[in-house]
Amino acid sequence: MLQLVYGRAGTGKTRRLMDSLCAQARQGKKVMLLVPEQVSFESERAVYRLLGAQAAQNVEVLSFTRLANLVFRRFGGGAGRRLDEPTRLLLMSAALDEVSGQLKLYADSARDSSFLQMLTQTVAQFKFAGLTPQKLDDLTGLLPGDETSDLPDKLRELSLIYGAFQALVERQYSDPLDDLARAEELAAENGFFLGWNLYLDGFMSFTGAELALLQVAAEDCDNVTAAFSGLPEQADDETSMFYSSLKSGAALAAASAQAGVDVANRWCCGRRCALRRPACAGPRSCWPAGTRRQTSAAALCWRGSASLTTRWNAPRPRSPSWCAGRACATGTSRSSAATWSATARPLKRCSAATASRCFWTG
Repeated sequence: MLQLVYGRAGTGKTRRLMDSLCAQARQGKKVMLLVPEQVSFESERAVYRLLGAQAAQNVEVLSFTRLANLVFRRFGGGAGRRLDEPTRLLLMSAALDEVSGQLKLYADSARDSSFLQMLTQTVAQFKFAGLTPQKLDDLTGLLPGDETSDLPDKLRELSLIYGAFQALVERQYSDPLDDLARAEELAAENGFFLGWNLYLDGFMSFTGAELALLQVAAEDCDNVTAAFSGLPEQADDETSMFYSSLKSGAALAAASAQAGVDVANRWCCGRRCALRRPACAGPRSCWPAGTRRQTSAAALCWRGSASLTTRWNAPRPRSPSWCAGRACATGTSRSSAATWSATARPLKRCSAATASRCFWTG
């Protein structure tokens, strides 16, 4: 089953995933946390800090690159000479020579050295999108016939070049751009994801190859939970800063549904939690829409220990004019009538102008 978690920044998405992840790990279940490469180290530290050394052994914190390597270590497929850029250009030149007799539109361009660079970049984009030469050829056949357009012929010739290049690569080399495609094939054939509980966090987009691997994971995993920034009702707003993230969530849901996986109701926390608990228990525990963090000096209350706590702009007054147990940063001088509370913490009286802005933050 796939569960999608949506919310703006700071609404508790990551914490919700971490709480669920830790609960599964403490029960001895296999847990996998998939995050972008740049945050894998911080995520691994966070898991270790929350679970400790023993329970953290049940959790694998991976990026897509490390996930592919884990599949290769378990089932093979990672051996071979790694293809580098100079060799890539040489093989592309050899592929052009092989199919040059079948080219029409690109026959003249094939003699240009800059065309090789363009072809290698184009083939790389095909691989990122999860397109094999056969898939590209099949998509070309779906294009409507138009005698005035060269697009079908161009794609057909690109498919020929791509196929010849890929055949040369597979004879002697292992292309790093094919790692996810090979990992997907091995994972599907050997049931790599069976018994795992998969969590995804921090992704703004997926390549076609990554999405294909996630489709296999959604089909075999016991549960998949993914968090995405933004609110679902903004998915069609191209001006939203979270448009890419929301589209990725929709693409993952569509791929999972295509594989026959149930997509659970979306859990959405679109508001900041005024209680500031370790995890937001759900929309009911959040303040109404429009609640915002106050950042001005008037919104800061000091604890008796002089630590600073951010107060939330929600209607929760302690009393008309008193901040008991802590000193109000917006208040005036200390009251002469009651200098100390029962707990020996300082009391300060709020001025009339600021009384309505004093809230209990405990």
